[in-house]
Amino acid sequence: MLEPILTFLVFVGTLSFIASPLVRRAGYFRKVNEDTTLRNLEQEKFNIYAQIKEADFEYEMGKLSYRDYQLQRQELLEKAEQVLGEIEYYQNGELAKDAEEKPAETAIAEDAGSVCPNCNADVQESAKYCSHCGQEIASTPDNSCANCGNVNPEGSSFCAHCGEGLAAA
Repeated sequence: MLEPILTFLVFVGTLSFIASPLVRRAGYFRKVNEDTTLRNLEQEKFNIYAQIKEADFEYEMGKLSYRDYQLQRQELLEKAEQVLGEIEYYQNGELAKDAEEKPAETAIAEDAGSVCPNCNADVQESAKYCSHCGQEIASTPDNSCANCGNVNPEGSSFCAHCGEGLAAA
């Protein structure tokens, strides 16, 4: 009587052990795949940097002409840029989504909080006049970037987000 029960338990245990990889969550495999991809991209980046150093050395030793050196270097830099972009995508995929949503939230928060210097009524940040008493609201210099729209700290000469030069106030 005990033997058929033990046989059944061994059979169920063996079957569950064999079938467990087939029923694992898809997220597990995606994470492993992303880690492998990221490692491969890091290795490719390392190899490209080594090739750039090698091209620099060969040019300095006179083995490459200036034209060939520039062509090879430009090609390698383009590859490196592509690989770095892919690495950034895998490392900051979620961060990039958050960053895209943040400017809208920031704009709403900034537009909500000025006070009229005359009557202390709440006015929108972008308002030129108080809607309660009509007093002109002193405007602050616009430090937003014409290229990306990022609002920069007062006195900034360059955009903190994209590096574009800001218009002089």
